[in-house]
Amino acid sequence: VRLVYSEKRFGPRQEIGLGAGFWSQDSGTLILGYDDIPEAIEILWPTGATETIPLNGIQKEIYRQIPTD
Repeated sequence: VRLVYSEKRFGPRQEIGLGAGFWSQDSGTLILGYDDIPEAIEILWPTGATETIPLNGIQKEIYRQIPTD
């Protein structure tokens, strides 16, 4: 997951991992800081598919589930 800014600039990519050890799981919530107003969020799914979600400038949260194509 990473933020997309104007002029095709990108924020750092963040990863959500599951099953890192015995009875462990990372949080499904990411907190992304930004230095400019992002235009979109880009998600790279484990299947290799990429999803780009446009933002309206005031959104604080989005929810997504892995596509089941």
